[in-house]
Amino acid sequence: MNFYFFIIQIFKTMNTPQKDRKIFNKIRRERYLKFIEKHPYPSFKGMQKVFDAYNEHEPMSGTKINAEYGEFNHECMKKIYYNLFDKDLVRKMGDNVGERGGFRAMEANYYALSGVSRTMNLGRSKSIYYISVIGAFPEFVSEYWDGLYGWMH
Repeated sequence: MNFYFFIIQIFKTMNTPQKDRKIFNKIRRERYLKFIEKHPYPSFKGMQKVFDAYNEHEPMSGTKINAEYGEFNHECMKKIYYNLFDKDLVRKMGDNVGERGGFRAMEANYYALSGVSRTMNLGRSKSIYYISVIGAFPEFVSEYWDGLYGWMH
């Protein structure tokens, strides 16, 4: 299945029966599992380097992700990364992060998890293929965290 066919399928599923959406989600899940097999979650030190570069490049953003992303939260985000389709686990990890730092910590860790894919060297051709996979990160996490510590999907 090529990339353009997959994009067409995205638009078709917006107003299609539930059966077609299940097929679409199955395809996305298969691609995601292949993606994480080839692209392991970065180490804590690797994530710190990403945050330092971001904070240096965007000094006026006011977002200091690494202030809310400790080793405990790193392990929570890593579990989410490897178990994205496990709603209960993703929600529990969000609750763990929220319990330690509230909405602000959840938001920072959400952005960290969403940004993980941008730190990976996928190569030009592969990055096009994985766009739909990478888009699953924020979509599922936000949906599963709905209602935790003021989180709204």
